Amino acid sequence: MACGTPSLSTNCGDASSIVLNSRYLVPVQDPFALSAAIYNFSQLPRSQRKLDGLLSREKILSSFSLHHMLSEYIAQYSSVLSGL
Repeated sequence: MACGTPSLSTNCGDASSIVLNSRYLVPVQDPFALSAAIYNFSQLPRSQRKLDGLLSREKILSSFSLHHMLSEYIAQYSSVLSGL
């Protein structure tokens, strides 16, 4: 996703909070749903696939950048320290 490529994933762990679009999430241990998602993605217009890739990249950069991660850590540490 950080490279601008939409990701298809099984809906496990935190995938639903990471993967941009729910149409790219499939049930766990459902190879037919995964193959359908891959096929459906391949049938999207190139412009839509490109847009989804750009939006995926933007989501990763805004939610999982080093700056964002450090800001979250600082906020958590500040919260803990203020309670002491």
